Amino acid sequence: MKIYETIHQAVIDIESVWKNENYSSEKYYKVAGPIINGIDLSELSTIENQSNLLHLPMVASIQSPNTFSDLYIRVVNTQRSFVEILNWHGGHVNIHDHDFSAIQNQVFGRGLNIIYDFKDRVQKGAVTFGESKVREAKIWYPGTQSVVRHGNIDPHSVFHIDNPSVSILFRTNPTARMGSQSNYFKLLKGNYYVNNSNQRKKLTALALIYKQSTNSFNKVLEAFLGNQSLSESFFMLIKLGSYIISKETKPLLVDLSKKSKEWHDIIESVTHWASRNYLTNEAHSLSNDLFGTKLALFSAGASFTNNDFNTIQNSQALINYDLRSLIKNYLKSCKISKNSLLTHLSILGIEI
Repeated sequence: MKIYETIHQAVIDIESVWKNENYSSEKYYKVAGPIINGIDLSELSTIENQSNLLHLPMVASIQSPNTFSDLYIRVVNTQRSFVEILNWHGGHVNIHDHDFSAIQNQVFGRGLNIIYDFKDRVQKGAVTFGESKVREAKIWYPGTQSVVRHGNIDPHSVFHIDNPSVSILFRTNPTARMGSQSNYFKLLKGNYYVNNSNQRKKLTALALIYKQSTNSFNKVLEAFLGNQSLSESFFMLIKLGSYIISKETKPLLVDLSKKSKEWHDIIESVTHWASRNYLTNEAHSLSNDLFGTKLALFSAGASFTNNDFNTIQNSQALINYDLRSLIKNYLKSCKISKNSLLTHLSILGIEI
């Protein structure tokens, strides 16, 4: 398959030059970018064409159970680097940093890439409290090539405006000295390493209990939270999603938020995350033809404050889109979801 041979040769060429940089993760993207520039990856913009790769023994043998994206295909794998295809069909990427360096190639669909800054306040075990804010926004189009820098330099989130969306990454292996990748929220950052088998059992139990009795749900949840670390409790609340922001659980959240500054920040971050997800799910429900409306809803979901929304609006890539007018016009057309949308926009602090 010619496209496989092209990609494989590119990896060989990259590593032959990268060797001169002592295989430094910090230098990988600088080496890889010029080599990848001349490659036409559009053949792999469809799953139909990608599936042909899976017939190749050298590709079949390196597949992994990776669940990052709706369909993940590893194309080439060496001791130091690999190439991966990410297919997105309605999913979106949480805010995260990287334990690797890469060149990202958008081969199909358009996406909104938001880059954040995080100011540390205090570390409490596996959770660091602080404040997240938007640094800049960019729109990825087919053919866009972007740099993924290692470490916590550029935490970002990608909102896949078109469904489907496909990207191909030429990247390094995870670099241990970078530490685990962190996920970022309004007032804290942490990582999902606490989501082990026991935590998943607890979450399943809570979901089943909720369907039977919200009173029992609150009691069991409170007991779990009382015997866990802050990081375990935070990610449990995040994973519970819509269960945790129902009117039945609101009194519990209010009580928890009064326990300490850390618990206040946890509850505010959880509540914000739920509103973010509501807006992104609303955007995902729209057709690709409504690009401007989807862009506006995703921009709102990407914001932690009204100032963040203004930063996105004023980004060069979005300067020609009046995001507030697009949301106002969408609200006029909504009947069932209008009040919910207004509530979640208010929680995010966005003035329309």
